[in-house]
Amino acid sequence: MNAMNRDELRKLWQAEETKGFQGWDFSYLAGRMEEEELPWDYKANVQARMSGDTVMLDMGTGGGEFLLSLSPPADYNLSQTAGELKAAGFEVLERREYFPELRFKDVGAFVFFAKIIEWEFAGFSVDRCFERLLELHEAVERDGHVTSREHRFFILARKPFI
Repeated sequence: MNAMNRDELRKLWQAEETKGFQGWDFSYLAGRMEEEELPWDYKANVQARMSGDTVMLDMGTGGGEFLLSLSPPADYNLSQTAGELKAAGFEVLERREYFPELRFKDVGAFVFFAKIIEWEFAGFSVDRCFERLLELHEAVERDGHVTSREHRFFILARKPFI
């Protein structure tokens, strides 16, 4: 890779790094990133339990940008969280866990994603990570994508009324 290509890639990735993002809409990455679907339907689970007198708590699904900017604790996992809910008097009705694949078809898409999900990529910047980004670029050129693995879990719990 010659210096001109390196400079062009750096500028391209820096432009991705500064793009704005609002809400929890990843449509900008359509065709550039593929996320494996979860084996549960979150919306259907919520709708099946909604009624006029139901109070619901929705956590970790987007839209809470301030809370999402805080890193989850290291022990934030299905067993720990379900145990904490039980200890707080909740009845855990369902718990599921999955490790979906996430594929990036270009490094610019990864850069954009990494800036949004900053709690997963602490201290990320194009300049700081440029050599590693070049390695990802070579992998995309060779394989057509780079793949990562995410961790997701779903807990349905209710607090019985006394």
